[in-house]
Amino acid sequence: MNTYETVFIVSPALPLDDANAIFEKFKDLISTNGGEILNSEYWGKLKMAYPINKHKEGCYYLIQYKADGKFNSELETRFKYDENVLRFVVVKLDGKNYKLRKRDEMTKPRSRRYEEKPQTEVNVDETVVEQNAEVEENSTQEKA
Repeated sequence: MNTYETVFIVSPALPLDDANAIFEKFKDLISTNGGEILNSEYWGKLKMAYPINKHKEGCYYLIQYKADGKFNSELETRFKYDENVLRFVVVKLDGKNYKLRKRDEMTKPRSRRYEEKPQTEVNVDETVVEQNAEVEENSTQEKA
């Protein structure tokens, strides 16, 4: 059994209860066909990059699961025939290089580049006074 991840977008025209019912339907489909749900999340109603079927936003859902490779074609067929699913993607995850993480953990900065750097104190007034004094000296030398 391989590890897979699917993200799908449900129409925002549906009430949230109906959208969650669709989410549960796909989770049950995975479970009844011998799959194991590892992680499932509702990401919320988010704005899409471009309109799909005249909708500018959609309800995003994520399911990470273990299943046989043959099952994915069945899952994709069910996504295609459900008129409330606007878009979907199923991706095979490489278990060696990818750790399943919650979305909150993915949004945290992991690089030192994003950490706040300590501010060094610079006395701006002294620098400006010194530069003004140099400018005045240069201007008096040019006039002479």
